[in-house]
Amino acid sequence: MIIAENSLVSVYSDSMAFLLILGLTIIPRKRDAVDGTRERMFFAMCLLSMINALGSCVAYAVHGQSGSFFMSIELAAKTVLEVALLLMTYQWLMYVDYMLYRSRDQLARRYKYFFLPILILLVLLLVNLFTGVLFTIQPDMSYRSTWVYYVLMAVEYIYFALAFGIIYQYSAKHKHNQVFRITPIIIPVILGTLVNILTDYSASPLGFAIGLVLLYFSFIDSFRYDDEKSGYYNRSYLVGLVEGNEKGADAFCGAICFEASGDGAKELPEILRSELPAKSTIAHIDGGRYILLTRSRRMSDLGFIADMVEDAAEGKVSISTQCFTRGKDQSAAAFIKEAAGV
Repeated sequence: MIIAENSLVSVYSDSMAFLLILGLTIIPRKRDAVDGTRERMFFAMCLLSMINALGSCVAYAVHGQSGSFFMSIELAAKTVLEVALLLMTYQWLMYVDYMLYRSRDQLARRYKYFFLPILILLVLLLVNLFTGVLFTIQPDMSYRSTWVYYVLMAVEYIYFALAFGIIYQYSAKHKHNQVFRITPIIIPVILGTLVNILTDYSASPLGFAIGLVLLYFSFIDSFRYDDEKSGYYNRSYLVGLVEGNEKGADAFCGAICFEASGDGAKELPEILRSELPAKSTIAHIDGGRYILLTRSRRMSDLGFIADMVEDAAEGKVSISTQCFTRGKDQSAAAFIKEAAGV
């Protein structure tokens, strides 16, 4: 079997992408003691990216070979890579949302509807193996795509763009640096996609692989301001959070300090995660102490939230709460020192 020159370059590129992500999944890394969701989502993206690279590698390796056997292999490989790419864009959208808002409830509530187009397209990809409803391989080894295939591409691009929109919306409201852990994947993926569109070479799997590597190192760097055990912010990042949101309705004007002792200190993060809204800004101070920053300075609002958490913890964890409001001329450092003692 002789592989064409441009196909051989693509095979090398896809193989490099596969090995790069494989190495990323097997290297030792620090695991979250409580919040393993983001790690599982990242691993899922790595797995899907590996499948995409493997499918692309096989498709390019057999492309141009005569005979129905090679055409069937190419069609199957093309289908596998499209399935992996479709699921990866959906996974990427959820990963961005979770990394910003840290809410599994929000994922279940919001993205179950986003999965419906994905499910329909997955069924069509399987049907395409027998009917050619999306694309077929012609006798001259070229691809013939139908309008349904362009719908599939549009869904992938829209979901990827939606993730950028979520990042932009979040960064516009929250001026701190949390979004920088997500953005490294963008540039290599865009470059790889452009190479795929403008040339006959395969580069998007390698673009995804490089993006995931950069995202991994950004993920490691995030431990500077993340608390490893709870998944919330750490105490050293508190002042920066308040200072980064000083204008208008986005300013943090209130705080509730939650404290639990003994075994309750381990259960409190999960109670906060399940009871508080998805966009809550929470930091771990020390031991069993956590602080919730709010944009309301009304004690009635703070008291309502504190009572809600206390009711949820009743019979499970013994906690104490204390509410604070920020003075109009009080600095961020002074407010945090009063509320959290840091």
